[in-house]
Amino acid sequence: MNILDFLFKKRRDNKFLKIVFDTAKKGAYQFNFPITNAGRLELLMYDIWLGMRILENKDIWVDYDLMLNQREKYLRKAIHEFGFSIEEKYENIYLFREEGWEHDTLGLAYSDYPRTKQFIPAYLYLCIVACPLKVYTEEKTEKEIDKIPLIKMSNFLSPFCEHYSWVVRTIINKIKNA
Repeated sequence: MNILDFLFKKRRDNKFLKIVFDTAKKGAYQFNFPITNAGRLELLMYDIWLGMRILENKDIWVDYDLMLNQREKYLRKAIHEFGFSIEEKYENIYLFREEGWEHDTLGLAYSDYPRTKQFIPAYLYLCIVACPLKVYTEEKTEKEIDKIPLIKMSNFLSPFCEHYSWVVRTIINKIKNA
């Protein structure tokens, strides 16, 4: 087997998905902010999404159909473990959240936190803490965010940034050792 065949096979391997899923599961219980089980499920979904973006950024190709299949199976298992009904199709929330997650994550990436403390992950706060597992229209989402006292979202910022950094470091280190 030549090196290209080895690398191609390695990058199609399911172990990178396992790294993301294992990190997300651990992270759901390691978040240093009070959240409900619904919030833990939201955080787990965010961490899976973030992990997939990290894999893309590291040029690790995961077969798309394999990824969709494994993600759906994993989310169904997690939904059951957190005590929710699989029939509710909570895994569909993952698809609705991606744009908001990206917006808040890019906000974090381009902010100068913690020096300026100007970044507020309002959408993530809404999803993880204030109203987990609810999907709103864009207009309704903005109205719900406007109802949340700024101090509550500000208190969420530091634990969220610590969690985000932990997820990124953990996944990157596990990829290096895979």
